[in-house]
Amino acid sequence: MLDISLSHDAQYSQSHYDTLIEQGQYLDAMHYCQGFWGHLNNWRDPIQLDAAIVLLGHLGRDRDSDAAMLRGWRRFPNNPDFCCKYAFFLINRLGPIKAELFAEQHHQLLSAVSDATDYLVLQICLQSTRKNFVEAKDLLAQARELAPDNIWLDRIELMLLRDQLLFDEELALAQSLLELKPRVSLVLDTARAMVRKQQSHAAMQLLAEYAPSMQSCRLWAELINVSARLMEWSQCEQAIAGYRQLQTSPDRDDQDLIYSSLGRIALASGDKTAAIAAFSATKHPYYRQVEQNISQWQGDGQLMQLLAVEHERQGHLTCAPATMAALCRFFGVEASQTSIAEKICYNGTPDSLERQWLRDNGFTYIELDLTPELTFALIDAGLPFALVTTQGFSSHLQAVIGYNRGLGIAYLMDPSRDFTSEIQLVAGLAAEAANGPRAMVFVPKAQAQRLAAFESEVTALYRLYADFTEAREVNQLTKAASLLSQMQQLAPEHRLTLMCHRSIAIEQNDESAIFAANQQLLDRYPDHVVWLNSHFQSLVNLGQGETALQYLFDTVKAHPAIDLKIRLFRQIYHMPRYRAETLKLLAELQVSGSYRAEVYDLLADYYWQEKQYQLASRYYFYACCLDDTEQSYVESYYRAALYLQQTDDVFARLQARFDKYGARSASPAKSLFRAFNWQSKAQLGLELLRQARELRPDDQDLIIFSLQELL
Repeated sequence: MLDISLSHDAQYSQSHYDTLIEQGQYLDAMHYCQGFWGHLNNWRDPIQLDAAIVLLGHLGRDRDSDAAMLRGWRRFPNNPDFCCKYAFFLINRLGPIKAELFAEQHHQLLSAVSDATDYLVLQICLQSTRKNFVEAKDLLAQARELAPDNIWLDRIELMLLRDQLLFDEELALAQSLLELKPRVSLVLDTARAMVRKQQSHAAMQLLAEYAPSMQSCRLWAELINVSARLMEWSQCEQAIAGYRQLQTSPDRDDQDLIYSSLGRIALASGDKTAAIAAFSATKHPYYRQVEQNISQWQGDGQLMQLLAVEHERQGHLTCAPATMAALCRFFGVEASQTSIAEKICYNGTPDSLERQWLRDNGFTYIELDLTPELTFALIDAGLPFALVTTQGFSSHLQAVIGYNRGLGIAYLMDPSRDFTSEIQLVAGLAAEAANGPRAMVFVPKAQAQRLAAFESEVTALYRLYADFTEAREVNQLTKAASLLSQMQQLAPEHRLTLMCHRSIAIEQNDESAIFAANQQLLDRYPDHVVWLNSHFQSLVNLGQGETALQYLFDTVKAHPAIDLKIRLFRQIYHMPRYRAETLKLLAELQVSGSYRAEVYDLLADYYWQEKQYQLASRYYFYACCLDDTEQSYVESYYRAALYLQQTDDVFARLQARFDKYGARSASPAKSLFRAFNWQSKAQLGLELLRQARELRPDDQDLIIFSLQELL
């Protein structure tokens, strides 16, 4: 199509438009632009499309804003500014891997952006999403030199503080910036920083103060979210009215927010019919399930309960210590996430160490398979509890702190979130059936009688399972077999019994028994990723390699979970006959795995095979940034750097890892020691082991490792 640029009326003032935007008067800015350019649908010039992106985004039309950006990039493929906007779009839509590849392909064009800081900010975001904060900070310093007064750079600094979990510093900076520059973006940044510091009421008040005077649906939407989570329904209604009044036309993506909030308001006021009607107008499956829950609720029992469990934000892989610390404080026992993590947590937390910590610190506990009825009963008894949820091979611990019978949900203190979240009680617990889902209820020993009412055959089975696990961990296989026998007598078909039977088969290296146990578990839980993967491995171990591979292909097609895709990619990327399948999986993992350390490590292996050594080394590095507790990632990165003669940075990273985690695990010391050995720096390695043993004098793994190296 012939592209004819419109001529601009001489009276149009860019500075006047910019002033309106700075003041947050987006509706006025829209009217101003339409007075010169006509209806929005006729805007074609880059300056017009750029305005449309900004204005639509603040007037409740995010989808149309994205469409304007895409239209600009497609119409003006040689425009550096639209190229940069599209790269940011890719980060949000497809993740940092695809965005980084795009940026590298368009480096020359991006280098010509009208504001040089935009390209630097893009690179900062690409590094920050992979937790490469050192390079991100260096890039920010470069941008500051170019534009010391650029407000966007202030927001990027806030982002870096947030991503490093430095919430105190983030809030202090946000408040100081807002005082100097009252912009919509800084109001949002400050409110969200307040929420992260558990100051949600202050955040609501801040948003309620600024939203009426600033013409931005983003402020109203944030106020809807915050007030709904606080169950401040009057404020939530006002925010919905403000949003609707400002929104120029409905946006499909925002309708779920509006109608789900209206549904919650209606249910809280006792109007079940209105609640059902509101949720029926939503599109997301989660809210449609809520609609069914409300329809099926007969009004029995108390509508909702929410126990006063303080929120605790977790660190890296410390969901268990964070959850346990929050629950300890609820029961009047002071405990810090850090102190618990030092005892039980490194690169995750085994459930056996959770139990051991509770025993060592004066608690008694029961474990059980959670049901909706048990949720209601436990919360009604004033007993918040820990719940394990899973995703593929990963698990996550959070606290159940309340319920809403009408909505059919349990309220969660999820340490990975900044606010109270929720889980569907029927659908959500059913999805976790392969894991129980396992719940752990603990109280101080002086309150042990509070657990008596919840004892059952299942809690007894969990005790046997815990004893079995501990016996197996110390290689007491005779004792483990005896415990399995007791479990079989108590509940022969329960998943815990089947899992222990499989564990014994693994210890005995009985592949036929492992295969049979896997099949029993798959018959019960046909979608469970762990058992699907284990079935594949059993076929391999039984010498049925081709059958196993075809099974894995079929399984990934039927159950496209990322962990299974990772396994399939690892199996085939070195096989020329599966080149097409490898490239297809590569493209999928570049999107779905772009925030996972394991994926970067795997793709690095692939690129190393492809002789793309610099790219492979960078991906090994990203894996280390995303998970600095995993020893194999660090060592892979070091070996790549050694090959490329780029080891200086690696030694600094390994030393920093030891300084950070040396008291919590032997792994950082072992990795750094090996690096010293590879560099023929034996004395430094021995001194390191001495320091490590001082930090962890009772660590048997470290003692054995030290003796082996010394001998």
